[in-house]
Amino acid sequence: MSTRPVWSGFALGVALLVVPATLPAQSQATGGKWESSRSGNGIRQLSYSATVALLGKPTPITLTFSCDPVQGKIEHGVIGFDLNLGNIAALAPFSFEDFEGPDAAALGKNMMRVTIARAGRPVVSVALSPNGGTPSENNFTFGIAERSDVAGSTERTILQALAEGADTFQLIITDTRSPKLRLELTVPVAGEQAAFKSLLAGLK
Repeated sequence: MSTRPVWSGFALGVALLVVPATLPAQSQATGGKWESSRSGNGIRQLSYSATVALLGKPTPITLTFSCDPVQGKIEHGVIGFDLNLGNIAALAPFSFEDFEGPDAAALGKNMMRVTIARAGRPVVSVALSPNGGTPSENNFTFGIAERSDVAGSTERTILQALAEGADTFQLIITDTRSPKLRLELTVPVAGEQAAFKSLLAGLK
């Protein structure tokens, strides 16, 4: 059995909570661009790119939701999302190195929280343990992924909530050494319901 890689991250620990709460005020990404793509081998992606303020610094970000729907005896696709950050040198003293690689200090710790706000419905809040890596100099990618044929996975639950219609997708990543040091990002997802449905098309 093999898994076709789509991106770098794999969820090592998750907790799902649905609460009838209101999202706290956060820095909202504005002026960004959504883009859909499909590779020749069937991998579907939906990406949001913008420059946002993180820790008070202008930071280029790309948030990419991915789905590889292949299911078989040998190969299994994956589903999840990546957050790529540029200009990370300006985000010191956030401890990116604690999230990097198979022996990362943050592995197994739920240092990421995803919150999805949906009009007229309860907020979906998920705690995750992201993996991380450095794809190029002064960039860092946080990743969450699971096999796409796992119907009840948290990764699939997140995309299903977005496909049902949502207003915002919020990410908070807490530093492993200083709990008060957090990367906070809120992305507007209203109007992208059909695009998220396309990511999930064909999954059983």
